[in-house]
Amino acid sequence: MTTDQLAASNPLPANPGTILEGFLLGWLAGIVGSVLGGFFMAVVSMAGASEALFLLASLTPLVAVVALLIWFSRQGKSRAVRGVLYAFGSMILVFVLLVGGLLLLFANADFR
Repeated sequence: MTTDQLAASNPLPANPGTILEGFLLGWLAGIVGSVLGGFFMAVVSMAGASEALFLLASLTPLVAVVALLIWFSRQGKSRAVRGVLYAFGSMILVFVLLVGGLLLLFANADFR
């Protein structure tokens, strides 16, 4: 058996990516999606458009992360997909912690 036949019968496995790559790109997609969503909200508010477009603009970070998940999964990068899911979970955790901290501050505030 020649080396060409051996290479054809035993293809190299696809690069599954790394969890760190997916994590960092997931956070980057969330941040860039937030910036683009804010820009889109500013443009929509100046144009005086409906509230449905505000909802669409607020979903931009979620759409960016889901698009990254689909892109990595179509390329067969299972570890990178797992990293993006970890990034999305950490974004939810940071959001919950920030909301909890703000509620704690407001609960202890004296508004008199």
